[in-house]
Amino acid sequence: MDDVWRFFGVMMTIVISVVTLVTAFTVLKRVSGGKRAPALAPPELDLINARLDNVEALERRVAELEERLDFTERVLSQHRETARLPGA
Repeated sequence: MDDVWRFFGVMMTIVISVVTLVTAFTVLKRVSGGKRAPALAPPELDLINARLDNVEALERRVAELEERLDFTERVLSQHRETARLPGA
């Protein structure tokens, strides 16, 4: 079960990293995409800001999941150690 949670944490981290990189490259491409970069229209800026908000929310969720996973791993390891003690 520990492997499942660890895999889930790693996959969420990878997904968030990819989303962040794609968003960053999209913004950079628009800003520096030619001799003179066209100005971004307000709807495009709103879309970018919304995507960045979503990425930040996902990063917070992954951080919370990592904390929960660490806690669960500690509890499970304590349980296993207690079960191994003689007389338990």
